[in-house]
Order: sequence, then C-alpha cells, then structure tokens
Amino acid sequence: MGTQEYLEQINRYENDKQHELRKKHAITNPWIVSELLRPVDNIWQAKGGDTIIKFKGEDKTEEFKERLKDVKDGMSMRQFMKDIWFQRFISDPNGIIFLEVARDGSKAELTYKSIHNIHAYDTDGVDIEWIIFEPAVEIFEGEKKDQKVSYSWVVDEQFYYYVKNDGKEVSIVEVIENNFGMVPGVVNSTIYNTEKKIKDSFIAKQVDLLNSYLTKNSVKEIYQFLHNYPLFWMIESLCPTCNGARKVGNEVCGTCKGSGYSARKDVSDVFIYPKAEVDINREFPPAGYIQPEVETCAENRTELDWLFDKMFHSLWGTTVEKSENETATGRFIDVQAVYNKLNEVADIAQLIEAKLTLIYGKFWYLLSLDAVQISYSRRYIAESPDVLWLRYEDARAKGAPTMTLNYMLEQFYYSEFASNPTMADYYIKLMYVEPFVHVNDASQIPEPDKTAKLYFQDWIGTLKEEQIIKSDIKKLKSLLFEYTKTKQTNGKENQTGSQPGNAEGNENLSGV
Repeated sequence: MGTQEYLEQINRYENDKQHELRKKHAITNPWIVSELLRPVDNIWQAKGGDTIIKFKGEDKTEEFKERLKDVKDGMSMRQFMKDIWFQRFISDPNGIIFLEVARDGSKAELTYKSIHNIHAYDTDGVDIEWIIFEPAVEIFEGEKKDQKVSYSWVVDEQFYYYVKNDGKEVSIVEVIENNFGMVPGVVNSTIYNTEKKIKDSFIAKQVDLLNSYLTKNSVKEIYQFLHNYPLFWMIESLCPTCNGARKVGNEVCGTCKGSGYSARKDVSDVFIYPKAEVDINREFPPAGYIQPEVETCAENRTELDWLFDKMFHSLWGTTVEKSENETATGRFIDVQAVYNKLNEVADIAQLIEAKLTLIYGKFWYLLSLDAVQISYSRRYIAESPDVLWLRYEDARAKGAPTMTLNYMLEQFYYSEFASNPTMADYYIKLMYVEPFVHVNDASQIPEPDKTAKLYFQDWIGTLKEEQIIKSDIKKLKSLLFEYTKTKQTNGKENQTGSQPGNAEGNENLSGV
C-alpha cells in the first residue's frame, strides 16, 4: 500500500512515459520486509514458555485455556499474536487491538483498529485511558440534505458513549456501562518516539532504506524491460514480393509496406549469399543479434544485495555469512546480536499478550479472574541444523558443561525437525534417557550406566515409536534398565551354559 507515492519521477533522468512504465511494473516491498523479519519466526517456533493464570476462588484455568483457542475467527491467542498483532506492530504501531463486545453481550472477539479509524486517544504505555473513534455512521439531514451528521463511539473506563455530532452540537445518544473498568484494548507498539511523541514500528529506522530499495528495484525492472531483449539485425535485402519496386501493380506492396526491403524475420527464410568478389572480404553473416550488455543488470543486483545487507545489519546487528558464490551459508556472524533483538520483540509480545488475555478473560470471568502472566520461550533456533551440529560438536570437544551441551543438542533437534515437532520431542526425550549422552567412550562411564549405554540402541529397537512418544522420561529410563538387567542375565547364562560357543552376551559387549 502507498507504493505509487514513493515512485516519484526522477527529474532529468526519465520522461513521463518512462515514469508511468516504472510505476506500472514496480515490485512492491512486502517480500523484502518479510525477508528482513525472517528471524522473528523463531519467537513463534520456540518451544517452552509459560502461562500463569490466577483466579479468585474456584480455579477455572483449564476452561479459560479452552476459550483462548478461539479469540477471533477460530484463531488461538498465540496465533492471533503472530498473524494479526505482529503485522500491525510493524505497519501500524499506533493502531490498537480492541475487544469488541456484541450489543447483547453474548460474545466478544479481539479486533484490529487502524489509527486511521481513531479520532483521538490518551494512553499510559500501551494501556488506553480513553478513546474517540472516527464516525461509524455519517448521514445528511435537513430539507436540502446538506446537514452532515455523524455518530461515533467514545470509550473510557466507566462507559461506552454513542455520540451524535451535527456540526453545531455534540450530544450523547446512548450510554452503556463499561463493566471492564478499563478501556478493553492496547496500543500495538511499546516503542516510544520521544521526538514525534508517537509509537514507532520495529522497522522504523529501516524505512528510508526500504524506500531506496523500492526505487532502485523499479529502475532495475524497467532497464530489463527496455534493454534485456536482443536486437535483430540483417543486411538489407530486397522485398521478395515487389523486388524493391515498393508497389505491386498500382498498389503499395503489402509485404514490405512500401519500403522495398524485407525487414521481417521468418523461420522459413533462406539467405542466398552471393559468391564474394575477389577484392571483397565478407567476415560477417547476413544476419544476427546484438546482445545487450549485462554489466548494468549485474551491478543493479549487487547494489540491491548491498542495500538489503545494510538493512539487515542495521536491524539485527549482524549479517549472514556468504560463500564465494554469494549464497548464504545460514551462519550468523554474531548470533548473540540476533538473540538480543529477538528478546526485545519477545518482551513486547508477551506484555501485549498478557494484557489481551486479561481483557479477554475479564469478559468471561469479570469478578474471578485475578491476574495473567505470560512468559515466552527464549529457545530460539536462528541457525540451520548443520551449523548447530558443528557448534555442538565443537563445544563437546572443548569440554563444555553438560547443561550447555543439553541445550545445544536440543537446539539441533528443534532445527532439524522444525516442521515435525513430534519427532523433535521424540529425539529430545531419548536424549535425556540415554546415560551420559555426550560421552562416546563407554569405558569412562560407571556401572550400571555403562551397560545401559551399551545396550541403548538395542533397547530402542524393542519399542514402538508411539510408545516412546507417550511415555515420560522416568518411565523410559525404568524400561531401559529393566532391559539392561535382562541382557546381563542372559549374557551370564550363555557364558556358563551347557552349550559352548553360545556367547551372545559377550558378542554384544565386545562389539560395542
């Protein structure tokens, strides 16, 4: 939205037709903004976090959590935060999320209200003290139908007011008690611009770079439209219909349109090349193509890539490593800078979600809902599985603490199975069941963990995947050590039994 106003004519460099063509074929910026914000996906994909809901009297937490699965058109509260709030946090930081209650009070849902639909408000942080919406209804009254009358909603902590404004007088038409005891909404952003006295977008400092990207990309597109087609050329040849006479009888030749020359290419054309005279040296073909130079297009792409890297670095404090062929390797040069910025967004998101959850809950449990606390997980997976595995192996080789290695291995599994959370949980669960999971040399492990580790892979083969998924870690550890005892018993029996040569237990142990 608003692309055209940024694509002003570049004075002295393009004419009106070129300007219109550039506006018509310009590629808008949503895709590049999406790329710029890609690391934020980690906030919504992070596993863990916590939601604490406190009630006075009877605890209705589980019932309330069921209600939170549908706060707007079948969206859960977390999905609403991801799909609705975050987009408005970027594009409309001074807009609001508002709980809209049905006239009869039977239901309520969270809605987004654009700043363009708000006449005025007063805020305290993200909380709204009072708000006046733009007119919901506008009609013309009077004998000549020239008297404009508007009806607007005004909300404060005590009442909803339906207000009439006829241009001369403002009057209250209807008053509805506000049972919430507060304006049931929050402002989209907590980022305060002290100079402008308004809330800022998360990417406010990148807007000028985005505008530059839009303009330069539009120039590149038009250059390619105008100059990327090869130009056909040919040695002049007489029109095959009129043989250069320009007319056929008394009529203008329909083939060459009166030029006398053949200037059209046809797949059936055959060029008859006369035998060269002794003193004439023909070193070029009768026809061919002039290929446009590609350096300008390549330079345009390089400039756009540089511009994106500047935007990315200015927002995230780092860039992604590039290989020699300029393709991303997926490794951030400084991943901690990305995590720091993600924590800023997560802090804002959990604050907004907690307030919206409380507002939504007050509709259902006005007197009994006491408090809501939301904590987002900070287990971000900002890098590829290959990068995370190398980082884990390096840390293990250097003797990092077990807690650190556990965390890094969990990151690897969550990244490896990003599209299959069940399998990620499956492997992480087994990670905590396997004794001394970060130790390869079993001889360094004391009994009975040593034997359990030796038989760990055999034991997994005795279980179904579903059984592992449904069992908790304590139960699985118990099953592992029961299996280990069985194998040890069988091994001893085989060593002392009446049939020599049956050394199944010994083979298993020596093999490992």
